[in-house]
Amino acid sequence: MGEWSNTSVVTRTGCASAGRAVQVPAGGEAQLTVEPATVGMNKIIVTVMDAQGHPWHVPEVTVRATLPERQLGPFDVHVTADGHIFAGHVDLPLPGAWRIDITVRTSDID
Repeated sequence: MGEWSNTSVVTRTGCASAGRAVQVPAGGEAQLTVEPATVGMNKIIVTVMDAQGHPWHVPEVTVRATLPERQLGPFDVHVTADGHIFAGHVDLPLPGAWRIDITVRTSDID
């Protein structure tokens, strides 16, 4: 099972750091996108690719959002799969450095 986190700075105008790919310990990578990355309702998209850069259909991805500086969260983000892309929505009520924790289960026995 791969697990990583990405801190996304959510402002009233946009996000400073989401959208980068992070290595999954079992190989491959996951890319996080937060749209529109402003206060309020946001779409969370996690795209999972294998080590060769091909779509990786993993069994499960879980996502949680936390705003540590305000001791807010974690909020579970319900994501649904469409192949190698997992997407869901989360309401980010305040601006700040939101921590997005993603767990990628790479096999049925993780």
